[in-house]
Amino acid sequence: MTARILITRPSGQSDGLEKALVGNGFSVEAVPTLAIEPITDARLLRPATNAVLALDNYQQVIFISTNAVRYGMALVDQYWPQWPVRIHWHAIGRATALALAAFDIDTASSATASNSEALLNNEELQQMSGQKVLIFRGCGGREHLAEQLRQRGAEVDYAEVYQRRCADENGAQLQSLLTTQLAAAVALSGETLANLLHLAVSKRAFLLTLPLVVPGERVAALAREAGFRDVLIAENASADAVLKTLQQRF
Repeated sequence: MTARILITRPSGQSDGLEKALVGNGFSVEAVPTLAIEPITDARLLRPATNAVLALDNYQQVIFISTNAVRYGMALVDQYWPQWPVRIHWHAIGRATALALAAFDIDTASSATASNSEALLNNEELQQMSGQKVLIFRGCGGREHLAEQLRQRGAEVDYAEVYQRRCADENGAQLQSLLTTQLAAAVALSGETLANLLHLAVSKRAFLLTLPLVVPGERVAALAREAGFRDVLIAENASADAVLKTLQQRF
């Protein structure tokens, strides 16, 4: 019997994972639990705009995700027809690096960094005294990366260029899918996991019985704390890593 997998990535961002799973014999139910939206209020976007206007003052620029590239580079493009020189560009995750490559931005030094912890091992980010770092990200989020860079002597600013919200509009669809026909679920961030639990409502008890694929020990710990008993840890959040983890089980 074909294993039926629930994936919960934001709308428009699950195609690669769906293709990888279906191409290897799985069936997929895609129900986004996280919605990504641009910041349209100029007042809220002003800190990011000011940082972009001063982009040539930064030595290191980091993009947290493909969403950070999508919305961040749209802002950069408004003010910089040519990218400033002498900036070291970094991406978290291969997909993020590929998104930057579309702008002819080379992130070869960090192309293998699958999370913040891996990026912090980059040689260019060890001795940071006197350096300015700009991090493109969504509103809120983890502070670990910035905290570690500041401890190393860097001055760190954020360019928050998008916002996240729980995709409440998909709650009914999710609840209808939480049946014994599902073989496993995939949650690729702590926020996605929290939203999945929130939207499950009366089907939460069944959800907790499913094998859950997560990208790393940090999200795994959150899953176990929430009550999941069968947590499968992928090497990272890439489609290849998730596929490999599921193939080891099914």
